[in-house]
Amino acid sequence: MADNGLITGTVSSSAGSSNGAIASDKPARNAERKHHDAKAFLQLVALSAAAAIALFVWEGRVGLNIPDGGFFWYGVQRVLHGELPIRDFMAYDPGRYYWPAMLMAPLKTTSIVTLRAATDVFCWMGIFTGAWIIYHRAPKRDPIFWLIAIATLAAWMYPWFKVYDNTISIALVWAVAHLIRRPARQSYFVTGFCVGLAAVFGRNHGVYGLIAWSGAMIYLALMSKHRASLSELGAGALGVFAGFSPLLSMFLAPGFPGAFLDSIRFLLQSGATNMSLPVPYPWLIAFRQLPWFEALSSALLGIFFLWLIAFPLIGLFGAAWRRIRNTPVRPEFVAALMVSIPYSHYAYSRADVVHMAASISPSIIACFIGLAEARRGMRYLGAVLLCGASVLAVGPAHPGWQCQTTECTITTVGSDRLLVPHGTANDIALLNRLVREFAPNGRSFVVTPYWPGAYALFDRKSPMWATYALWPRTNDFQNREIERIKAADPGFVLINNLPLDGRAGQRFSETNPLVYKFIAKQFRAVTGYGLPDGYELFVPR
Repeated sequence: MADNGLITGTVSSSAGSSNGAIASDKPARNAERKHHDAKAFLQLVALSAAAAIALFVWEGRVGLNIPDGGFFWYGVQRVLHGELPIRDFMAYDPGRYYWPAMLMAPLKTTSIVTLRAATDVFCWMGIFTGAWIIYHRAPKRDPIFWLIAIATLAAWMYPWFKVYDNTISIALVWAVAHLIRRPARQSYFVTGFCVGLAAVFGRNHGVYGLIAWSGAMIYLALMSKHRASLSELGAGALGVFAGFSPLLSMFLAPGFPGAFLDSIRFLLQSGATNMSLPVPYPWLIAFRQLPWFEALSSALLGIFFLWLIAFPLIGLFGAAWRRIRNTPVRPEFVAALMVSIPYSHYAYSRADVVHMAASISPSIIACFIGLAEARRGMRYLGAVLLCGASVLAVGPAHPGWQCQTTECTITTVGSDRLLVPHGTANDIALLNRLVREFAPNGRSFVVTPYWPGAYALFDRKSPMWATYALWPRTNDFQNREIERIKAADPGFVLINNLPLDGRAGQRFSETNPLVYKFIAKQFRAVTGYGLPDGYELFVPR
C-alpha cells in the first residue's frame, strides 16, 4: 500500500509538474504565435501590395472598355460633380462610386488613370484579405505557397472596374468565418455589418451574404449544436442596419427614395439581373475551328464553370464528414464554401469570363485552404496547377495581355494617354470628330445605347438618365427621356442600332421605340463620317 501510495504520489507530482510546465509554456506559445502572425501579416501586406501594383503597372494605362468600363467611369465623374447615383443617372449601387471619388476629390481630377489607381487600392485590399484568410491558422507557414495563392487571386482581379465585386466576395468569406469561429453576439454583429456594407456596393452582394450567413448558421446548428439566440439574431440585424446605413442616409436626399424603389421595381419587372449567355461548357467548344491556345483557354474557362458548381458540394460533404469523425475543419474553409454557393448564381447570370472572375474568389480561397493541409509536394503541385489554369483561363482577357498579342496604338483618352486596340482608337477618333464638329464648347450630345463612356471621354453630362439603354422601357419612362433630350438640345445623336448579343428585339429602335421615333422625327439623319455598320447619326434639323 505504501508502495502504491508512493507511486501514486510520484505520478501525481510528475503530472502536476508537467501541467505546471504546460501552463507556464502556454503564454510563451501564445506570444510566439502572435509574433509569427504579426510577421506573416506584414509579409502578406507587402506581397499583396506588390501584386496590386504589378497589375496597375501592367495595365493601368492599357485598354478602354467604352461600354462597361465607361459606364463606371461616367458614374464616378458625376459623383465628383455632385450628383447622386441612381437618382441622377443610371448606376450600380452607390458604394463603388464613392470609394474612388473619396480618393480622387482631393486631387481635383476625373481622369481614368487616377480612377484605376483608386480602384487598385480596393483590389489590394481584396488580395490581402484573401491571402490572410488562407494563412490564418494554417497548419504550415509557407511563404512560397502564399505567393502562388496571391498570384492566383490577382489573376482573377479582372476587369479593373469589377474588382469591387471580387473584393466584397472575399470580405464576406472573412465575415462568415469570423461567425463560425466564434458564434457569439459580437460576431453576429460583425457579420451583419459586413453583409449590410456589402449591399451598399451591390444589393446582390447583400443577398449573397445573407444566403451564406444562413448557411453558416445551419452548419453551426448541425455540426456544433449552436443555435442562434434571439439576442444574437438581434445583434446581427443591428449589424446589417449599421453596415447599410450609408445608403439609408441617402434616402434623406430629395428624389432618391423614389428612384431607388423604381430601380428595385424595374429589376422585379425584368425578371432577371442580367442578359444571359450560354454557358461555355468544354464539350461545346469548336476545337478544330480555333487556334490551339484559344481553345485551351476556352476549355479551362468551361471547366471552371463546372467546378464552380461541383466543388462547393464536394467540399461541404467533405467538411461534414470530417466533423462527424471529429476531425478539425477550418472555419475559413466552410465559410468559403458557403459564400461560393450563392456567387455561382452571379457567374451563371451571364456566363462569360467577366462574371466568372467576379464570382470565383471564394472557391479559389477554399481550394488553397484545402491545399495548405496537404503534403509539401502535393501542396505545390495543386497550387501551381490551380494558378496556371487560372492564368490561362482569364489571362487572355486582360487588356495588358491583349496588347501584347495584338497590335495596339497610343491615343488620348480625356487627360490621359492610353494604349488601346485599333478598333477602340477608331471609336475614340469618331467621337472626337463628332464632338468637334457638332457639339463644341461643352454642348450636349447623345450616344446610345452601348457607349456610356462617350460622355466620360469629354466629362459631359448625358441628356438621358439611362446611359446604358439595353432593356425595354415603359412609355412613361421613354417620355421622360424625351423631355430630357429636348431640354438638353444636343448637337448630335449617335445610335448603335445593332441588337445586343444578336438577340431579336434588342435593337434600340425596339427597346425604346418612342425615343427612337422622336429622334428620327426631330433630327436629320447624316451619312458618312466612317460610321460602322449599324450606327445611325442624327443632327438637329
